[in-house]
Order: sequence, then C-alpha cells, then structure tokens
Amino acid sequence: MTAIVSSNFRVVNADNFKEDVKNSNVYVAIGRADAWSLTTSDTTDTTPFTPNDHLDDQNNARRQFIGMQKLTSADVSHVVKRHNWTTGTVYVPWDSDDADIYDRNPCFYVMTNEFKVYKCLRNGNGAQSTVQPTHTTATPTGSATDGYIWKYMYSITTADSEKFLTNAYMPVKTIPITIEAFAAAAGATNQTKILLKEANLDIKVGHRVKKGDTVLGEISAIAGAELTLDGNLAAAVSANDLLIIDFEDDTHASTALSTDFTQYKAQKDSLQLAEAGGIERIEIPAGQGGAGYTGNPSSIVISSDGETNAVAEPADVTIAGGAITAIDIGTSTGSSNHGKNITVATITVSGGGATTDATPRAIIAPNRGHGTDPVAELGGFLIALNTQLVGAGGAGADLTIGNDFRQISIIKNPRVHNATPYAGDLATATTLNPLKALNITGGGDVADFSADDVITGNGTGAKAFVAYVDTSDSNNKIYYYQNEKTGFINFSTSSDTQITAQDGAGGSGFSVNSISAADVDSRSGDLLFLENRTPINRSATQIEDIKLILEF
Repeated sequence: MTAIVSSNFRVVNADNFKEDVKNSNVYVAIGRADAWSLTTSDTTDTTPFTPNDHLDDQNNARRQFIGMQKLTSADVSHVVKRHNWTTGTVYVPWDSDDADIYDRNPCFYVMTNEFKVYKCLRNGNGAQSTVQPTHTTATPTGSATDGYIWKYMYSITTADSEKFLTNAYMPVKTIPITIEAFAAAAGATNQTKILLKEANLDIKVGHRVKKGDTVLGEISAIAGAELTLDGNLAAAVSANDLLIIDFEDDTHASTALSTDFTQYKAQKDSLQLAEAGGIERIEIPAGQGGAGYTGNPSSIVISSDGETNAVAEPADVTIAGGAITAIDIGTSTGSSNHGKNITVATITVSGGGATTDATPRAIIAPNRGHGTDPVAELGGFLIALNTQLVGAGGAGADLTIGNDFRQISIIKNPRVHNATPYAGDLATATTLNPLKALNITGGGDVADFSADDVITGNGTGAKAFVAYVDTSDSNNKIYYYQNEKTGFINFSTSSDTQITAQDGAGGSGFSVNSISAADVDSRSGDLLFLENRTPINRSATQIEDIKLILEF
C-alpha cells in the first residue's frame, strides 16, 4: 500500500493553523531564566538542551514560563523560501509533473529588488536569466533577450515585509476573490443584519452579500459574525443558507482592501484570462523527440478535457538531427492558444518523414490559472509568527524585564487560574503573568533578592529561582518558578518563616505571608511549539522581535 501527503494537504494544515491564531487564543510564552546547566550552583550556560517531543519536556517548559503574550491575526502569515532574482541564474520553469518543484534551487519563482514576486513559466530552453522582470500585468510577459517568460504573482507590501520577510523566507498570501459563508441557526436578526455561523476576518466592509443570484446588500459594519447590510433583504436568509460574499466592482474592492488591492486585481485578472488553466508549454522529454524527421510534421493533435482546447501548429516545431527538440504553442498564428481549464492532455505528432514519432508532454497550468492562488502555487505550507515584546507588557509586569529567557513556546487556549485545575475560563488578555508569587512580610529590604537567585524556605526546604521582585505594593512579592534543578517542593505560609538566598539575602523575619496564584494555569492549553536557545536579556529600553517559522 502506497500513499502520499499532498502539498495541498500541507497548505490546508498551515492555513488551519493560521485561522486558529485568528479565531482562538494563541500565546507566545517565554521562559527558562536560569542557565543551561544541571545544578543551581552552576550559572554558566552550556549549549541549549535539545527539546524532546514528549510530555515530560512539555511539562517542564510550562513550569518555567515567565511571561505570555497573545498573538493577533496580524502576527501570522504564510511564507515560502526566499529566492532573490539574480542575473546569470538558470531558473527552473514551472512543471505540473515535478514532485520536487518546491525544493528546487534555483527555484521556479523569484523575488526582485522591487519586492515583486514572479513565477518562471519558460526559461529560454535552459538559458541564463539576464533581464529582471518588472511588469505587473496579468498576462505572462518575457524578454527576447534571454527567452524567459515570467508570470507576475504579487508584490510584498511594506507592512508584510517588515513583519515576515527574513533572509531565508518571504511572505505569501492569497486575497479571496469570493468568500463562502453560512448563515447561523438564528438566521437574520432583523431586516439589515445577518448572523454567520462563524466569523471570517477576510470579510470586509464594502463586500456585498448574495444568496444565489440575489444581491442582499453591501456590508456596512461587521461585529464578529454579525454583518450589517445596507440592503433590506436580510429577512430572506434562513439558517444554513449558503451566502456568497464578493465585491461589486473594483472601485469597492480598492476602497476596502487598500494596499492589498493590487494583488487582488492581479489575481482577479489572472482568473479571467482566456488561457487560465491551459497548457503552459510543451516539453520534449529526453529521448522522446522521435527520429528520422526530414521536415516539420503534417499534424499536431492536442486532446484535452479543457473548456477550450490548446493548439500547436506544425510550423511551430523545431527539428535538429532528425528529432523534434521543441514545440511552441501558437507562435505562427500570432496567438497563444494555450486552451482554458485543462486538467489532462495528450499530444500526438504525425508526418514529417519520421521513422519514430515524437511523444511530447503537456505542462499544464494550475487549476484556474497561474497567479490566482499564490499560497497554493508557491507551496505556502510554512507559517511565520512575528510578535514584539515591548517593555513590561502590561500591568503587573506580565512580561518581566531585568531578566533573560531561553525558551520560546506557542500555546493554544490556556485557561486563567482556577482552584480546580483546567477549570478556569479561556485566557483572552493581551499579556499574562504565569508566575506564582511569595508575599513576604517582615523587616529588611526584599529588593535585596535578585533575578536568578535561588531562594529557600527554612521550614519546607522548598527552593525556587527568582524571576523578579516587585516592591510596588504593601506586600513585597517574589515572583518565582521551579524546575528540575530546584525540585518541586511547595512553599508554606505556616512553616517557611525565613526565606533566604544563596548570597545570604533575606533571613530572619522574611516569612511567607501568602502565595499569589499566577494569572494563567500553565498546565492548561495545547503546547504546540518549543524552542531552546541561547539567553535573550529583556530590558525596558529594547524591543525583542520574535520570528518563528513553522513547516507543515
């Protein structure tokens, strides 16, 4: 039994994760403020430990969280490997029969120095690319100088470049031309409002809503899954009705999409090309050019399932050494004749004095045509996450400064702390403090405790690392965490009458009055990602820009 996991499956998984970030509560957690070492006395970092995909490592990471920040829809994007256009490079042309097309280097797509992305459709029969493409029209365009034909895909916006462009990866997205949505069980709330089964962030003010061919109205406001229309036909919508959401015209699209309109228009124009989804080119596989040709063949018959068929003329054949080396499409007639919406094609060549007929192969464009779905076409099964940690990140120093971190995690749907484990409400705050705190009473200055100090309770013998100390309220607080180096004995408000550090800070009078729970139950939620790394120090005067690449 044989099977494959298709690239489409990988793209769908990536897209599902992207939607999860949009519609769920997904957080980036930072943790592990102590050194990569085996004992509390060893404060020298070794090489970061390699994380393992098992429950023990996940639980250990959860216990060491020192701050959490929620991701937004603006923090996630599909990305693909970055390939800069470079003169003198022989690029791989698109091939519908190449299982390794996304792993080729040089690749079949490029980003120019203008941040425009193009797909290579023809490479001048293996020539070096010497003319950088610059066009933004939907029709594939090339240069007679190097023989390359490029399809304009999209331009990377300034905002996307700043958040998601790296030395190795570049952002890619598809702007929906039409959106399908289902009415909720409640149906229309009144004459001007429609409830959807689920919110869709791709739906914009300015979209129109249709039921079948009936236009219900244009969207004037969006509140989650509730759409307010400027029409008065919402009452015609029933539960589970399929609604089609699109733009009435390019003017409405331009207003609603702003910087994304250029790409929207390129996709839309590509979809409407007369040759969308046709035969891109005809390849002559090695050894399949036939033999004995004394002249051009008498006929070339292309059989396909297309809406319109492709046409190749005998005059468009190149012969060398008695074999066919190339067949162009439509050159002699002045039209491309690629056909439209083809999924399968065979090519039969006859005549020309051949002793053995050539057996060409059709290279077929993606369904609906090149440039209509950049994410799927370029292999967008990688996701980039980008968030910035700024200062303390909110009230109560949810993102502690004055300490460092060595772990980055992604956790989905954690719950706020509850006395009963896993019973709290879903966490929704922008930042969360995952640390417990010892509320200290007694004389002396609790500020004598420092980040990374190992503190000990005299009664229980409990040990912990100090994440940070808060002296801003009447109860001086030591925020702490425990790991395998400190052990996991709980502190006690009754027996820990002295709290001391290795350097002698604390001592008599520093007792635990109470223990404050963390904002979040770190045991809850799904831990999706864990990275161990060298330390990154947090400071009130800097911004930590975290970029993560996930491959599906």
